[in-house]
Parts: sequence; structure tokens; C-alpha cells
Amino acid sequence: MSNNFFLIGIRFLVLLLVQVLIFNKLNLSIAVTPYVYVIYFILFPIKEKRVSFLFTSFLLGLAIDMFMNSGGIHAAASVTTAYFRPAILKAVFGISYETQSLKFRQATGYQKVIIVLLLTLIHHSVLYFLETFNLNLFLFTLTKVFLTVIFTTILSILLIHLFRTSTK
Repeated sequence: MSNNFFLIGIRFLVLLLVQVLIFNKLNLSIAVTPYVYVIYFILFPIKEKRVSFLFTSFLLGLAIDMFMNSGGIHAAASVTTAYFRPAILKAVFGISYETQSLKFRQATGYQKVIIVLLLTLIHHSVLYFLETFNLNLFLFTLTKVFLTVIFTTILSILLIHLFRTSTK
């Protein structure tokens, strides 16, 4: 159990530092800034309590907000993503999720892409619509969400596969 908390803590800190020190500085255009800290929501253990997941997601978003001076939009997007994750996992995995007998590394490639894509879409939609908070910029915000979701999804899948633990 303590090994699981240690892994969660290390993942939390590494994703926070990588996001703040590397990816926040990587601005590819006006509309595309990758937010790879969504990997935390994807890889958080399913068997852990939901309250601890929501709380640590809030802390991660709040820490990103402090570094970016963004006024709480990352915390709101993080908590929203954490809140909807069980419904997405249940829709993608079905009965395996209900019995909690699954792990992300055991999922098929299609399931992994769907999970990453949907969680990133929820996170980025909340994030960018709260950031603009203007219906006159709806199409611009939708374009920004679309481009960033595609880029973040590809980057997140690559990072997950690059740094996954060996199953040997």
C-alpha cells in the first residue's frame, strides 16, 4: 500500500515539474500548448479511493495554477476530469471496471487511445472555455481545444509508452 502511495507521489511531482519546467515553455503556436499532466488522471490507480483521487487532482491543478498564475482554471479542469474518469472507464472497459480487475497497461491500444482522448478532451474543454469565458470567441476556443487535444493526446500516449514499467 505504501509503495502505491510512493508511486503516486513520485508521478505527481514528476508530472508537475515536467509540465512547469518544460511544457509550459513549449508554445508551438497561439492555440497549442501541451498539458501532459493529464497523464496523472489516466494512470492513477483504479482501486484507490475516489476522494483521494479528487483531492490530489485538485492539488495538482492548484500547483499548476500557482506556477502559471492562472487563477484556478487548471484546478477546476483537473477536478472535473477526475470526477468524470470513472464514467469514462466504465464506458470503455465495461464489466472489467466494475470488478476493478483491470490495469491501464492491460488495455488494448484502442482502449488506451479512447481513454486518453476523452480525458484530455474533458480537461481541455473545461480549461479553455473557462480561460476565454466569452461566447464571442466560441469558434476560436473550439479550435484551440481541438488542436491542443490532438497534440496532447499524441504526446501523452508517446510518453506513457516511453516511460512505462516493464512487465517482466
